[in-house]
Amino acid sequence: MRTLVIPPAKGTLEEAITRSAGVLPLVRRERAIIVTACAIEDEKAIVLGRLQRAGRVLDWPAVIAEKPRILRRPTTGTGFAIDGGALITLALPSIDAIFSDATPRTVLNRNVRPLLRGFEAAGVPVSYFGREWLACRPVPGTTATTAVRGRAIAVLGLEVDPDGVCLVEAYVTQRGSLALPRSLVTPLEASCDRYRGREPLSLDELRVPQLDLDRVVLETADRTGHITFTLRTEVPADESRKVMLVDGPASPLSDDATFLEPRTVPIGFLDVAVTDREAWVGGDLLGPTFALGHYAAWSDQEPRGAGHVERSETGRGGSREARFAGGERETEQLPMEGALWDDVRRAYDLAQRHLALRSP
Repeated sequence: MRTLVIPPAKGTLEEAITRSAGVLPLVRRERAIIVTACAIEDEKAIVLGRLQRAGRVLDWPAVIAEKPRILRRPTTGTGFAIDGGALITLALPSIDAIFSDATPRTVLNRNVRPLLRGFEAAGVPVSYFGREWLACRPVPGTTATTAVRGRAIAVLGLEVDPDGVCLVEAYVTQRGSLALPRSLVTPLEASCDRYRGREPLSLDELRVPQLDLDRVVLETADRTGHITFTLRTEVPADESRKVMLVDGPASPLSDDATFLEPRTVPIGFLDVAVTDREAWVGGDLLGPTFALGHYAAWSDQEPRGAGHVERSETGRGGSREARFAGGERETEQLPMEGALWDDVRRAYDLAQRHLALRSP
């Protein structure tokens, strides 16, 4: 197993997100871990997770009045606000490519550890306490002080493909707060304590004029424990993982979708809907999009690549064999953070019952 570093770039928010998603085909081609980053040009925006219903998170009359720029990224997780900053990307050929004891339930707990080393090397020491964000921690002689202890400094994104290839992202903002503006969120979203009652941090508040992405990337790569090489290449856009403009409250579904009551889970909410003759489940959770949305791996449909994670016999250094095996439906073995697969199954069953009631 090798770790490849793609030198950091600079671009717009859309370019940064597109570049991050474009790393996944390179992981398959090179059969290696890849670390990279992108400095984000100054621009304010709201970024939603791949499967969050816009109208459950954002108050649409307020959106119409204030006209914020709203994007949807290809990775799952919760929404945040950003104004400049950076996106750090860690992509792996399997969830146990770095730590042989990584499991579907610890996919983030294990695989954010290299990122923690990278942030600390750049003078921004962080910790991970679960869910979807990294917390700042004070360390003598660094920019962090006791006043910032435990406050969020980065929001995570996750995607895992059917073959086990895994993408972990960390977003930081240069200015303002990562928290969605209270003037724009729905009462339901406002009721969710995203950051343990404390305002998230920006790099400016930490007096970091610009995050040293070269150090972040190199130290993150070093923490993977594999021999590191530099890969000087342009990251091609992955047409299947585009950044989307959010243009209505039903997004990512069409306006004719019927939305059911959101279901509460530890990370926040699951969004549940029916469209025409299909059930749909999304929300704030971090998990593989191929096993969510319109198709669920626990349904009675023929599986489309969904299944369980086969543990690698070789573990660290040879874990490319860890993958999702088609035909299996052991959904507890699918990576997820912020909810249980039982929660998702119940939401899906609810949508299916709704479909059955309205069928002629």
